[in-house]
Amino acid sequence: LALALLVIILQTAGQQVGWGFQFQEPLFVILMSAVVFAFGLSLFGVYEIRPPSAAVTGVSSVIAKTEGTGKGYVASFSEGVFATILATPCTAPFLGTALGFAFAQPAWTTLLIFITVALGMALPYLILTARPAWLKFLPKPGQWMETAKQVMGFLMMATLLWLLYIL
Repeated sequence: LALALLVIILQTAGQQVGWGFQFQEPLFVILMSAVVFAFGLSLFGVYEIRPPSAAVTGVSSVIAKTEGTGKGYVASFSEGVFATILATPCTAPFLGTALGFAFAQPAWTTLLIFITVALGMALPYLILTARPAWLKFLPKPGQWMETAKQVMGFLMMATLLWLLYIL
């Protein structure tokens, strides 16, 4: 919702906010190519990028201390916000068209689309919170995760080729 409000404010101020305009800047495309290449190498196992769990845990523990004993609602909420920020770039292939459409619509439509996206991202967590017994249906960690990681590495390299083509 904060992102939707930012878009609406910028549009109201007369800024041309769109989806994909940044790809017209060669420096941006070069930077994105480098990032995609680095992530692809990471997925192939050349090196490992560990999630900043210490940072999340540190923030949660500080918030929990201010709330009292245990991990409170604010700590859990802040972890969810942080996880969403980390996961948002991964949604671009699925949401690019919807967000591009949202940027060209009136403010109420933009807000409605962003609310729908937010609910869609939160829905699995809401369902599993309401029915924790359903966690048993989620796949267990194993070799399939390594295979999936390598497949994603090839997709990242395909994205790199596309970026180089754009450049």
